[in-house]
Amino acid sequence: MPEDLRQISRVVMVDNDQLTSEIAAQLYADRQTMVHPVGIEKMGYTDAFDLVIGNVPFGNYRVSDKRLDRLKLNIHNYFVAKSIDMVRPGGLVAVITSTATLENGTEAFLKYVHARAELKMAVRLPTGAFGRLGGTDVVADILILQRRHRVLDEEVMDPESGIWRKSGPKREACENGFPYWIPGGAVNAHFVEHPERVLGKFDRKSNRWGTQLSVTPHGDWVKRLDALATTGMPAPCFDAELNVEASQSGDPRRDPSGTKSFVAQGFFFDEDGELLQMDEGAKVQSLQNLPAASVKRMEGMTRIRDCALKLLEADSSKASNAQALRAQLNGLYDGFVQQYGHLMSAVNRRLYRADSHAPLLWSLEIYDDEQETAVKSDIFKASTVSHAVLADRAQSLDDAIGRAAPLTDDGQVGFAERVVTDQLILGVRQRQQAFALGGEQDRTAGHAVSFFLKT
Repeated sequence: MPEDLRQISRVVMVDNDQLTSEIAAQLYADRQTMVHPVGIEKMGYTDAFDLVIGNVPFGNYRVSDKRLDRLKLNIHNYFVAKSIDMVRPGGLVAVITSTATLENGTEAFLKYVHARAELKMAVRLPTGAFGRLGGTDVVADILILQRRHRVLDEEVMDPESGIWRKSGPKREACENGFPYWIPGGAVNAHFVEHPERVLGKFDRKSNRWGTQLSVTPHGDWVKRLDALATTGMPAPCFDAELNVEASQSGDPRRDPSGTKSFVAQGFFFDEDGELLQMDEGAKVQSLQNLPAASVKRMEGMTRIRDCALKLLEADSSKASNAQALRAQLNGLYDGFVQQYGHLMSAVNRRLYRADSHAPLLWSLEIYDDEQETAVKSDIFKASTVSHAVLADRAQSLDDAIGRAAPLTDDGQVGFAERVVTDQLILGVRQRQQAFALGGEQDRTAGHAVSFFLKT
């Protein structure tokens, strides 16, 4: 992404693999980039983005999404439909997906896509294009779709322009001696009308799944792909001002503190101080339909929750304001209990159970269900966050080995640790030999051990 565009963009990255998400967060996360370890089905965004880019996951399984369950889509077709829902009218979707999206997708799915997005361009990659990176010979398509400003009526759509059309590649659609025609075969009509967007020769290939369509690559298919990306793209079709204008009807309210998002649902105060709720679909809801007394209780519990989170953060970093926050927490709690009862009372638990941080709130009390009484937990008196204390020196050589290289289940030093430990032992012994010639043993050996642990 060009740097000038990057500076004015907001980026959201998702991956349901925890490790991949953590690596991405370390590499890319900043004030303008959020990385979340969730599947796309957990994303509550609709009409939210100008652009969605993705490598569609392959597989013959489904995920649950109330908005799209009726289409009964496998994961890669679901990903395409979900991406279209997430962009604003006029927004673009650019994905890499299997040929099953255009070739084998149900007519109901393809009509759903066509009614909501225009296929601006499709490029069929050759067999084995992802062999080096993904270890797969699957034939894949690059699809570029633009969200329509008005959903078409599926009952009256022109069948001659629909993306569900299939056609047999014609004999005359040839380039550089590669015939695109396959006896008895049929591909999506888009590729018959634009044979230059097929980066190879159509063919049939037998594998464990039977006889399937394949694409034998042109020798210069990478150059052809570069040419399509630079000169073969449709005319500019994205109007940022129109997109922003069309998205004004969406709900712009978000938690300014960042505590609540689509991965942490519950209650938050907006910039005007109004208590709102973010549900599991990341939809922001007003609480005006609730009795005023109930909202007051929830406001009080939210203030206690926010203060407890700040205190835990301060304790973990040994911040200077920890004691002030602890005093504030005591004051908020005492005032709430005096007016509304204990946090763990039945009515308070019922009102606040939808908040993802509710367990933290309940942990602030040691509650007796039979007597319906409670006492404060330890956090009200002192820090409950323990800190790992790393020793910087050892009393003996065995002590140093124990600290630096824990033993395995069979009582042996692990291989990676053992290499370093052997170097340590050698260094200590060399210094001990030097002492025998007139050095200072305790200080020299201790210095060697201390240096290793710090390193």
